[in-house]
Amino acid sequence: MHSPTKRRNKTPKNVQVYDHIVHQIQNGVYKTGEFLPPLRAFCREFGSSMTPIVQAIRRLEAEDFVEVSQGLGVKVKPLAVTDQGLVRKHAIEIIGLRGVENQSNQHANHTAPALQRALFATLAQENDLRLTLSTMSSSKDDHQAFEAGLADALTSRPDALIVPFELARLSDAHYSTLLQIKRSGTAVIYHLTHRELVEMDCVRSDFAMGQRLLTEYLLERGHREIIRFGYMEAFYEKQKQDGFRAALNAAGFPDGAADRSTYDFSGESGIGEQPNQQIERYIGILTREFALRPLTAVMAHTDYHVAAIRCALNFMNRSDVDVVGYDAIWQDCIKHITHLYGEAATAGKSPASVDCKLIERGEALAKLTLERLRGRLPEEPQTVDVPQALLLPA
Repeated sequence: MHSPTKRRNKTPKNVQVYDHIVHQIQNGVYKTGEFLPPLRAFCREFGSSMTPIVQAIRRLEAEDFVEVSQGLGVKVKPLAVTDQGLVRKHAIEIIGLRGVENQSNQHANHTAPALQRALFATLAQENDLRLTLSTMSSSKDDHQAFEAGLADALTSRPDALIVPFELARLSDAHYSTLLQIKRSGTAVIYHLTHRELVEMDCVRSDFAMGQRLLTEYLLERGHREIIRFGYMEAFYEKQKQDGFRAALNAAGFPDGAADRSTYDFSGESGIGEQPNQQIERYIGILTREFALRPLTAVMAHTDYHVAAIRCALNFMNRSDVDVVGYDAIWQDCIKHITHLYGEAATAGKSPASVDCKLIERGEALAKLTLERLRGRLPEEPQTVDVPQALLLPA
């Protein structure tokens, strides 16, 4: 009798190897982050030369199942099960703020942590993402931590890097590193506040719109002699100045009125560090301004600065002057503001202000990132403008 003949598998070796590895990944034999067996092991298992094995690995790499590390081996990438079957998880690194989820005021919608919470909440709805958080302190001037986050992204080469909190002074070196990260194949999605980076996708808040609305509010209340405080070196302050100028020009003010009515704090030190220093600084500035013109309204840099300006005006017996803020943080931070400046500064109505829509900006960052990763955007960088809104006194 003749022995039964073993049926030969007519499927090409490279396809056999491909199907085998995908099956092993699906069943958790080859786990995320682990290396596959040496390629010569597959040669022995399938009775094959090296060429079909390499072909299978190249296909797996092209379909983002594995990552080939020169000199190290073939590593399994993160995967997710979706309606479309097994797909690779997109790796996203975020340079965010430290301790956001542990902060006591979880319901504050107008402070920086609200943006980060909205960003994560939106991304968490997707099951094909792997998120990594590099943290820096809440000062937003934590250069060391920011640079460490950039270095991590440059080494790990995630699919996307989200920068929701820009350093107050982004250096040319930081800018160069961000460009290097993008050129390495990582999509960079940037929350623009201080320095414009035209080569990258970005979300920005429409500060020109917000400042225009706030200025129109004062003009409608009959104010004609206004001073606006700001830091003109920042991109968002230049936008605010555009809105201030547009509102004054539309109301018939002469050319140059906006610039003459703006006090620029750029380059000055001390302001913003100690409440008493702030109050004394404002007393000096406002004393000079009152000597030049009959001021009736002051536009503070933020709601925090409203308190210092109110204290200065109370000292000068000029509590009749209207003071408006920005950022809509008054109610969220009222206890802290009262602690710093006293009850006299926070008595009465909250100031008119502008809601910068931090939650909406966080959501927009997440959605822009997802659109970029899923190939739904043109190749050129995209900008998303989030409208601001006037917040009337309460």
